[in-house]
Amino acid sequence: MTANEKPVSRLRTRLITFALLFLFAVGYTAYDVMHAYPITPYPGTGKSVPFTVKRGIAPQTLVDDLARAAVISSPGKFGLWLRLTGGFVHVRAGAFLLTDSMSPEEIVLTLQGRGVNKGVRVTVPEGYTLSRIADVLEQAQLVRRD
Repeated sequence: MTANEKPVSRLRTRLITFALLFLFAVGYTAYDVMHAYPITPYPGTGKSVPFTVKRGIAPQTLVDDLARAAVISSPGKFGLWLRLTGGFVHVRAGAFLLTDSMSPEEIVLTLQGRGVNKGVRVTVPEGYTLSRIADVLEQAQLVRRD
């Protein structure tokens, strides 16, 4: 060490270590919330869960309702992800069919009307008898004819 160099203090070393750990934690959290969490399915059994979104619902109410329906694992993380991505803006009011094993991304796409559970369109022509309607619904694989 030369005469002009000052020894690095313990405090400065600790502050630098703390800052690096803090930056790592923030970076990992950002990665988790924005990339890993949205595609990770909820560890459910695949059970269907009917879910209704009311007109004019607040984002936090939606998150709370999804948590009560047991389709999201972390309401805080889901709410943060929803706010950061702006996904709530396109959520539509209505009745939806979710499963308890969907990923957050699949849930939001479904609630936006673009998900896997869009529904099935069936046309029943005027004058069809009950037995012919049953045939149409069976062909659409909605119900068994009986």
